Amino acid sequence: MTYKINCTAPVASTLLLLMLSACGGGGGAGSASNNAAVGTLGTVTVSGTAATGKAISNAPIQAICSNGTFNSQSNATGAFTIALSDATPCVINTTFNGHALRALYTGGNAINITPLTELLTRYLLARSGLGINAPADQVVASATLAALVSNPSEIEEAEKTVQARILKQYGVDIGPTFLTEPLVAPASNKDPQNDADKALDSISAAGGFNADQSPKTTDSDNLVSQASSFYRLTGIALPANSTALHAVEGKPISSALCFNPGMFNAGYTFNGTYAFEQGTTKGGFTTTQSVQAVTFEGQAAMALTTSTNLNALVDSLYFTTSGTDIQFLGELASTTAQGKTVEEKTVYSPAVLEKDFDLNLGESQNRVLSGRTLTSTRIAGGAPTQSSLSAYSTEKVTFTGLEAVSTPAGQFLACRIDQEAQSSAGTETTSSWYGVGSGALLKESYPLDNGNGGITEAHISLVNASINGQAFP
Repeated sequence: MTYKINCTAPVASTLLLLMLSACGGGGGAGSASNNAAVGTLGTVTVSGTAATGKAISNAPIQAICSNGTFNSQSNATGAFTIALSDATPCVINTTFNGHALRALYTGGNAINITPLTELLTRYLLARSGLGINAPADQVVASATLAALVSNPSEIEEAEKTVQARILKQYGVDIGPTFLTEPLVAPASNKDPQNDADKALDSISAAGGFNADQSPKTTDSDNLVSQASSFYRLTGIALPANSTALHAVEGKPISSALCFNPGMFNAGYTFNGTYAFEQGTTKGGFTTTQSVQAVTFEGQAAMALTTSTNLNALVDSLYFTTSGTDIQFLGELASTTAQGKTVEEKTVYSPAVLEKDFDLNLGESQNRVLSGRTLTSTRIAGGAPTQSSLSAYSTEKVTFTGLEAVSTPAGQFLACRIDQEAQSSAGTETTSSWYGVGSGALLKESYPLDNGNGGITEAHISLVNASINGQAFP
């Protein structure tokens, strides 16, 4: 809920810091080689086959684990054996026709590398909130993915999901164990060697793979979409009795999970302390917010008034609500310093409809902000002077997903909302994390003037707070 046009035009935020920052404020067994120390972990020997229907012959096989990289090579029939650490997950990959095929090692002594295991890998990465092309070092470092692949029932569910997609699209039943089942492939274009290999040939013949035998984008996109519905749970290390986890159980993933209607009712108060960090600069600030019923430009509205201990600026944001939609009407900001009072009143025309808390996972809202700001400046003992300015900008707001957030105040489940704002001053991107259920701003990252003529990313995170006089969390 952050609007930026320029430093003298409307800025609407549930946290005033963003306004201050915008205006300059504060079978074949190749020899395995271990390229990193295994440490105290053990090793395991894993065997399988790399194939697309035809064997991927004499190809390098590489396993990237959290504590090392391990190498081997397939033989003429695509069979390989590789010794790797018993840490999971590991990304095992080979290269075929200029593209990578991957499989996620989830334990045991068997694994295959095929276009199907590549689809499975993409599905599991999406289940963990990772990009399907995330680099291997990021994949093996993901605690979320590690928790997922350590659960056999989750792997079974994932394989069945890929199985169902292939059966529906191409009429080929690959079975639910294609990651580890015996796969015997021909070294050349001969008859398939076993049922697993027949399935690969049948999918290819039905148009299920691209010409280079990589997975179809449509299948990958479908599986990633299905994976999104699980993003709320895996690996989020919150207490078992966490109200945040109970709040999402059995509910569809949408930013509405982080909408707290009480925040927009008369009488709501929020007092919070936030830590601030920008490069080597660290600090903190306090903010106070309250909501009351008012009239703005002849219309009944609510006013969210915010102040901080950083300066004398007081900001009131005028809005109405309908369900999870918020309609911003305008803003009034005033500050007094060294005998000079500056008051800026902005009226949005038309009013700005914000649907930040009515977005499905990955969904975006594009909106246009336009308005006129009347600035009144009064110096003690003198008459006020006035000026008027029109401003225009566009925003794209995306509900990225649910994430576990650690702050000095504790660990929370949060909705991440990314905002890209474009104006004559350029493009700025802000990421905000709002608490499930509470709606409280837990963390935020945004661009900020570094005082040296440049812009660097700044971060704030919640230290402590009270909501309506009660300690939070």
